[in-house]
Amino acid sequence: MGNFRYIELSSEEDERLRAIEQSPHMNKKVRLRSQMVRLSHQRWEMSRIAAYVGCHVRTVGAALKAWTSRKFEGLADRPQKGNRRKLHAEALQFMQDKLAEDRCWNARQLTEAIALELGLQVDEESVRRNLRQLGYTWKRDRYIVAGQPDPQLRQQAEAALETLKRGRSRVGST
Repeated sequence: MGNFRYIELSSEEDERLRAIEQSPHMNKKVRLRSQMVRLSHQRWEMSRIAAYVGCHVRTVGAALKAWTSRKFEGLADRPQKGNRRKLHAEALQFMQDKLAEDRCWNARQLTEAIALELGLQVDEESVRRNLRQLGYTWKRDRYIVAGQPDPQLRQQAEAALETLKRGRSRVGST
């Protein structure tokens, strides 16, 4: 009923796999794959191994196939395919130069500047992520009045505020 794929191991390979399986410093998946290979060596069926380690039979089959083709290298994860880093060193240096200027930049403005100056289409989130990796943090801009207000204008504003607090005058209403 179960799938059979038995692995033959030498005593040295079995000892090394056992050490990997019990090492707390190894990756959890690598330890699990070494356990699958050792259980297969002990003549366990693939379905029984899958039930024991809590994974699918195909996962066990893939681990055993990787062992037969690449031995210990087959235990490790292969490099994952995916998007490459969109911002290269030139763009990162460009961002740092822009941030060194005496003005505030946000991620959207930096994204637009990179597109205009370097011709790279990057996502705002990618810019934010790279800014965090470069050690930059940010907060919202606030508009504040520079310097002291004119005393006469301040007095007029306070008078207008007092008038508003008291409410409308009721003269002429009956």
